[in-house]
Amino acid sequence: MNKLLTTKNRLAKAIERLENAIEKTLIKNATSYELAQQELKLKEVITENESLKKQLLKSKSTTHEIAEELTETIKQLNLLIEQQQEHVSN
Repeated sequence: MNKLLTTKNRLAKAIERLENAIEKTLIKNATSYELAQQELKLKEVITENESLKKQLLKSKSTTHEIAEELTETIKQLNLLIEQQQEHVSN
């Protein structure tokens, strides 16, 4: 009877250790899954950020080109105004 009780206690402890090990493994797996999900989201955000950077650089370039064209147009208009004023003065 005593042997049976000892065996029962050993089995109970072994089951408890197994349950603890399973719980730890599940927690590790859940944490790994969450980290993988966060890494995936982070990669998506980085990709989107790089795309937005490219668009911004393109926009800046376009804005710079437009500014140059406007500056040139203003110069030409100023020349025309000067010519008109000279023509009117003469």
